[in-house]
Amino acid sequence: MATRQLTPAAQTAKTIRHELREHFPNIKFSVRSSNFANGDSVDIAWIDGPTRDEVETITGKYQDGHFDGMTDMYEYDDHKLGGAKFISPQRRLSDEFKAELQGEIEASLGEPIDGAKNYGSVAIKGMDHCLHGPWGSNLVYQLSVHRSRP
Repeated sequence: MATRQLTPAAQTAKTIRHELREHFPNIKFSVRSSNFANGDSVDIAWIDGPTRDEVETITGKYQDGHFDGMTDMYEYDDHKLGGAKFISPQRRLSDEFKAELQGEIEASLGEPIDGAKNYGSVAIKGMDHCLHGPWGSNLVYQLSVHRSRP
């Protein structure tokens, strides 16, 4: 009986899944590979947990290159890991985490968030920089970029 051969993208997904499990043992990640004409991809999804930047620190080394809009070409990077053409992490937020973030923002504002109001620049307690130009409806997302949740 022949052994099943994994595609490069599937092997990359397997390796990424293993690394994410090592770094974030309490978070469940969905790591899926796809193959298509002229390329392949690995899609990563999780709820709450680490930020996208924290995950990309681990997964970025597996992306084969990047798209250059100036030349309208995909440019391959020189690395020896192998990988996939596209690595796409996507973090979702639970309603509970959104409520925590909203509470933190409202405590900093001293008032409930108004989704239609432009707050300009919002200083959040404990952050060394402000959220700039956010509408009230976007404040929770902007803060979530900076917050991990175990």
